[in-house]
Amino acid sequence: MAVAELTDRTQSTLSHLLASEADTLHEATLPSRAARWRLALADEERRVRGGAFLSASRLTDLVPTLTNYVARDRLEEIWRERGRVRPVLLRALDSAAWFPESSDVETPEGESPEGGNAAAASAGDACAALLLCGGGRTDHLRFLPFATVRGDARARAIRSWREGEHDPWVQLALPAAAQRARQLRDAVRAVTESMTEEDERAAGMGRAGITAARALGALRRHAATSMPALAEELGVSRPAAAAALERLTDAGLAREVTGRARDRVYAYEAALSVGEGALAS
Repeated sequence: MAVAELTDRTQSTLSHLLASEADTLHEATLPSRAARWRLALADEERRVRGGAFLSASRLTDLVPTLTNYVARDRLEEIWRERGRVRPVLLRALDSAAWFPESSDVETPEGESPEGGNAAAASAGDACAALLLCGGGRTDHLRFLPFATVRGDARARAIRSWREGEHDPWVQLALPAAAQRARQLRDAVRAVTESMTEEDERAAGMGRAGITAARALGALRRHAATSMPALAEELGVSRPAAAAALERLTDAGLAREVTGRARDRVYAYEAALSVGEGALAS
């Protein structure tokens, strides 16, 4: 979800991301910007969850202005903080406020200025989210906490923060982060509450219901899967795995996300709907 928000915030990108996660054959279908962000965010998430610090030098390929950014040392100090000197959410606010503003962002060669600037400008929110991951406030990089705060109001609040007046940015960013978290929590709760009904629908598929129910469980664990991967995981034949995925799709429990006749990838419909709802909000 965070990668899709950093690129073009479309449902199409989310489908491409799920397909590439479930089947490396579909890696090439990702827009180049999305592919770079997916790899970078996945790598940084693993590092910070393992106790490593964020580093500007690791992000300069995606955000070129960090190379000679005048406040780079300030950012590095925020990212290297340890212990309980300051709450991690305050450090996330501080990191986002001192990250290069969109007007400073350079567009990578060969990419459109509008898309490149939008993605790189959101990198500050990605770093804030990574700080929350490293601080144990979230288990994975699910969303960008301040992504809905944009425009002149954000620019004014960040200028005030840098000048020592913290209230405008706090009052603008924290409610936005809380609202985003509530939206995601409510969506996940709705998915959880629907699982019993989903299980009943799978079980009602007759003799094929056992395999379909196991396939549904695999989709819930991985969000998306391919027919060969499902067959291997469940220890069933490929035709049986394909039939189970088709039955789940017909029942509205899975969705094919590649639009291809071959080498198809199926996503868990409920999880896909959560991601699309977050992008549309």
